[in-house]
Amino acid sequence: MKNEYENEKFKESVEKIDLSRMTSSMINIGEMIKETATKIFGMEGESVTEMVKLVLWAYFEGVPIYFAAEGRSALKGAWSFAMRLTHLGILCFITGPLGITTPWMRDKALVIAVSGSGKTSSNIDVCQHVREEAEKRDLEIEIIIITANGKSPLASYGDLVIVLPEKKQFIESCNSYLKRQLTEQPIPLGDFFENIVSIFLDVVVVELMHVTGITEEEMERRHVRNKKFIKI
Repeated sequence: MKNEYENEKFKESVEKIDLSRMTSSMINIGEMIKETATKIFGMEGESVTEMVKLVLWAYFEGVPIYFAAEGRSALKGAWSFAMRLTHLGILCFITGPLGITTPWMRDKALVIAVSGSGKTSSNIDVCQHVREEAEKRDLEIEIIIITANGKSPLASYGDLVIVLPEKKQFIESCNSYLKRQLTEQPIPLGDFFENIVSIFLDVVVVELMHVTGITEEEMERRHVRNKKFIKI
């Protein structure tokens, strides 16, 4: 970028860059994660345990896992989780436009749908279709819904529903300091849910590693960057 760039609004914006504010925002996010961890593993503890059990069922029984998600809930949540589960040795598939090679379900499957609002039409369509096919063909299919809205249309299709904190309610329940910080330096749009679901699913992966004894070295061998897997 040329130093002589003369756009006035650009120069005004550059002058407002504040590293201390950015530091504070990152610390606030850390505090937010700390607070939500207590709520998730306290209030949703039984559901989280059941989710880990279902993923273990998929792992030990060779059951494929199908993921339904859109937007950043997919990028930061479902797809990242699918990648790590693949590294653990679980067969994972993505539904939707990117799932062009995804096969249809056979006798057993686990479906994981992620949506903050629980109102994303494509996710609802997938779960509704899966539920109908399971009943019609007598398939053994379990559906896990991860959402911030436990009373949403999507949640109604779940055999297991994990409700992560919703931003507004969470901020209201915070101590006065954190409430003020998150109000003055807000986390925009759906970032609150997406950040929480991303870290939550990473924690699930770590727990799966512990209980199965799978090591990071074993996961590395399944990684696409492994030169023994693909010659680069």
